[in-house]
Amino acid sequence: NNVESADVPTVFKKEGESVTMECKFSVSYTYYMMYWYRQPSSGEMIYMINIYSQNKHSREGRYSVEFNKPNQMLKLTISALTLSDSAIYFCAVREFHGEGSERKRLTKTPRAQHETATCSRRR
Repeated sequence: NNVESADVPTVFKKEGESVTMECKFSVSYTYYMMYWYRQPSSGEMIYMINIYSQNKHSREGRYSVEFNKPNQMLKLTISALTLSDSAIYFCAVREFHGEGSERKRLTKTPRAQHETATCSRRR
């Protein structure tokens, strides 16, 4: 099981535009949860959105996630970008055993890949 860590170039977008980032991984789990986090320049990891392996779409505010299970490809789209969206973006995957055992696994360090997105003001 692994998440491929790709050397992804920085993405430059303007305020108000949308950006889509991809995360490709390989796991043998039957059921799993996938997460997106962002790390702004201040350094903290901020949870954004998650999706369960049996679902194809998830949306929360300006964030939407599309999951292609056969290809194990996770896409994050952020709409109406603002300068505060400038960050390094991480995806994480972990096995899901159901509510009871899920909480026991929260301390497990996720394998992650990241992509940097920088937003600039329109000139």
